[in-house]
Amino acid sequence: MEQINSNKKHSNRRKYFSLLAVVLFIAFSGAYAYWSMELEDMISTDDAYVTGNADPISAQVSGSVTVVNHKDTNYVRQGDILVSLDKTDATIALNKAKIIWPILFGKRINCTYRINNTVPKSLQHVFSINNL
Repeated sequence: MEQINSNKKHSNRRKYFSLLAVVLFIAFSGAYAYWSMELEDMISTDDAYVTGNADPISAQVSGSVTVVNHKDTNYVRQGDILVSLDKTDATIALNKAKIIWPILFGKRINCTYRINNTVPKSLQHVFSINNL
């Protein structure tokens, strides 16, 4: 009886070992097939370089970026719109300039009047309005 149980144990162990061997064989075969079909043609390197130009850009006005029209490494041509800025800051600056400009222009006219009336004619070219 003990010999029968012992034979069954060996038989069960052999079945499990065979099943494990088949499963491992299928897993490794699948991994090799995936590698040979997908990854074998992939080339990698540690010292790759990019041929192209990365030029710094700057905005003519300050403001917050609302939309980025191109992604990193996209090809762009001269004149392409790269980003859109929030118009709030520009509108505030324009309104401020509209208010300040007449004040500054008035001071310039006042300075011109004073120069023309107080500086001798021989020195007026030194203090001309273009030098202010």
